[in-house]
Amino acid sequence: MTRDDPRQCLWCGKSFVPQSRRGPEQVFCSSKHRRTFWGALRKWGYQRFLAGDVSIADLDALRSTHGRIPCTHTSAPVTAVGRVGGADDATRAPLAKGPGAAGQEGG
Repeated sequence: MTRDDPRQCLWCGKSFVPQSRRGPEQVFCSSKHRRTFWGALRKWGYQRFLAGDVSIADLDALRSTHGRIPCTHTSAPVTAVGRVGGADDATRAPLAKGPGAAGQEGG
């Protein structure tokens, strides 16, 4: 795949042609979607921490591996934007989107 081949945005699924630039491969159709993705991921991670699924020890271990997360789970296909298959809807934490979303903390 070359940089001129159309891609699908990881956030919205829209097809786009990556900009010609150096650096990592472009995976979002816009900087807004890139920022929205990373913001949602931070909120989701914080929700997982509050739920007890992630501990400070887990985060410290991640830091000691320079951010490389060892694959310790079974591969679950992404079924929709922001959702991973393989878990019941009841066990999935919702992504908080926008101001005033449930579970959103300041900080």
